[in-house]
Amino acid sequence: DVSDNSSVASEGDWYDAIAAGEVIGRFLDAIQAAGAMAAPSVATDVVDGTRAPTSDAAATARRRAVLFRAADACDGLVRKVRESAVYAEEAGKAGAREALLAAKRACSADTEAPFRAKIDAAIDACEAAALAAMERVKTYRFEGNVEVKIIETGLSNGVGAKIWHAAKTLSKMLIADAALVRDKDVLELGAGVGMCGFVAARLGARSVTLSDFEEPLLLALEKSAELNGAGSVARVCALDWTKEVAGE
Repeated sequence: DVSDNSSVASEGDWYDAIAAGEVIGRFLDAIQAAGAMAAPSVATDVVDGTRAPTSDAAATARRRAVLFRAADACDGLVRKVRESAVYAEEAGKAGAREALLAAKRACSADTEAPFRAKIDAAIDACEAAALAAMERVKTYRFEGNVEVKIIETGLSNGVGAKIWHAAKTLSKMLIADAALVRDKDVLELGAGVGMCGFVAARLGARSVTLSDFEEPLLLALEKSAELNGAGSVARVCALDWTKEVAGE
């Protein structure tokens, strides 16, 4: 196995994702507050025979305070998603781009252009990070010339989105005693990225069923099956252990 431990998920990664989600949540709260507060309406009064704009000074001050906090949140969001894939994943999961677009629509193009520029920068950062984090293909090589390709997504899609030590350990056990799966029908419960199932396919399993319930994981499993040339052996199915399936 040429992969080092840095490619394996740990509890620390999960806690990092939780912490990142909380920070992203605070950023989005400030941004959404700006989107929810309409810009102060501008009325007109007749002054010396001409119409002049008037506004509610208190409402304007409140709006400026909200925009200041939201602008600061945009800066923080840009910094975090550029620095860390974990923050980028959590921003995508939380719908950061949609929240930013909603806030932009609520801004005045004339009087709040600086804030709109902050929003645009944050949208660009979120979109770039999302593209970079869409799929990560890793190749794992084990003893016995067994090689599998795995597509990882983000922990925001569930713990099954990453490789864990247990999957590598079980894969090595199967390789050490291939008769356990050769010419057998194999079902992997909670397949995640499917490492063990694809190893079983490499070892000559008659069929391999990879099951999980998170939609992003199922899509990644289908692509991984193609990458591993296991399309004729492996099938992917949705299975939620918390729900009963009628007739099965």
